[in-house]
Amino acid sequence: MMLKLVLIAAVLCGSIAVSSARRWRIGEPNSVRYDHNCDFYGYDIGFLETAGKDCARACRNDRSCTHFTHHDTTCNLKRSNGWLRENAHDGAVCGFFPDRINQQMTVR
Repeated sequence: MMLKLVLIAAVLCGSIAVSSARRWRIGEPNSVRYDHNCDFYGYDIGFLETAGKDCARACRNDRSCTHFTHHDTTCNLKRSNGWLRENAHDGAVCGFFPDRINQQMTVR
């Protein structure tokens, strides 16, 4: 019951409600949430050749970017206009900025 109230409060306050079983890590730049072996499907707005540690920074520096996936040397910048769709993807890193999105995430 208490968890349900906390999730409802988080949604009403404008933060992301995550239905994912992942334990999202907090990284730099401040406020990015990320994890390993995942991908956000679709909504690509750009591709960059970067090191993994620079992908979150590239997304943060692009005001239209809400989330990203990095695999090998490619950073996929993404913009959500609905639900985030998370998929398992070995070797990839995915992340999002809670202050830029206000929706729930689904796991596939």
